[in-house]
Amino acid sequence: MGLIQPKAGHFVYHGSVAGLSATPNSTPDDADKVTAHFGSSVASAGDVNGDGYSDVIIGAALYDDGVNTAEGRAFVYHGSATGLSATPNSTPDDADQLGAAFGAGVAGAGDVNGDGYSDVIIGAPAFDDGANSAEGQALFIMALHWLIGQS
Repeated sequence: MGLIQPKAGHFVYHGSVAGLSATPNSTPDDADKVTAHFGSSVASAGDVNGDGYSDVIIGAALYDDGVNTAEGRAFVYHGSATGLSATPNSTPDDADQLGAAFGAGVAGAGDVNGDGYSDVIIGAPAFDDGANSAEGQALFIMALHWLIGQS
């Protein structure tokens, strides 16, 4: 018998006058990495692209990014009249460090810089700052990154 690998599921249910839909309207699953822990954190991102629809951010704290094992990554999905985008619109992974666990915590930050777009904050609790091992770091990412097509 082979090794059973963990597989997370994430389910989005649309609300309506009648309440929540009976079945999920969307099931994002885009880490495509064994043990990435996609969904280790999930939050509303606000409206990062200014289209009037709420967006979602999902963390994958143990995502392997090349040589950076367990660096972590976040996945941002834009909302629309039909629901969430089928694939992530942005995948920030700015820790650039082995074992940082970037994405272990994600949250909408409101419009911190007053530009009219929602911003997000992403935690990397095991980030090393050079002097302090696993000190941790919170990275503030302004929505402008998504508007100009950068991750």
